[in-house]
Amino acid sequence: MDNNWKSATKADRVALYHVARAVADTTNLSVEAIMEQAFGHKLMVGTDYLSNFRSGAIGRPKAKLIHAWIAEHHAETAHTVDPRLFPKQHTDAWGDYLKNYAIQGKLSIVRLDKSMSLVQRKRNQPDPDEVLKLGEDFCFHLDSRIEGHAVAFQQYQGRWHPLPLGKKGGNATKVVKGTQYLPRVWTH
Repeated sequence: MDNNWKSATKADRVALYHVARAVADTTNLSVEAIMEQAFGHKLMVGTDYLSNFRSGAIGRPKAKLIHAWIAEHHAETAHTVDPRLFPKQHTDAWGDYLKNYAIQGKLSIVRLDKSMSLVQRKRNQPDPDEVLKLGEDFCFHLDSRIEGHAVAFQQYQGRWHPLPLGKKGGNATKVVKGTQYLPRVWTH
């Protein structure tokens, strides 16, 4: 589903109920509490309201609000229950990749005299191992167990930008086993 709730079918709304039920089952919230959170007010309806949601008879505008609230607050559970209604966001996929494959403790910063690029850390992140002054020159020191290629990114105003690690400012560079500085100094 493209999550266009204006044309959501009854089956889509039933599927949304099942996701809301799964979220309720994995939290201390009830389906009614999820609905109240999504609508932004206490429910002032009879007992049939939940029956209507369960049977897919809930209004499309209300379904849209419930979907948005679940996507914001319980995306992982929702994706597990119904990936069609709650597809994995690209930022989540990137975060999952980093969580599963990032190598910790093998990269450090070396201060230099020559300028490379502006790098800023994202707010609300753990305290960094190194703090650079704005505009301070640096390179990376990497201890790699494998050969391959490396790319690096910086996030600025919610967008990811590649750091120049390769030849003549390219984005990728060859990595060899052992310790090395990045970007590599090319002599030929």
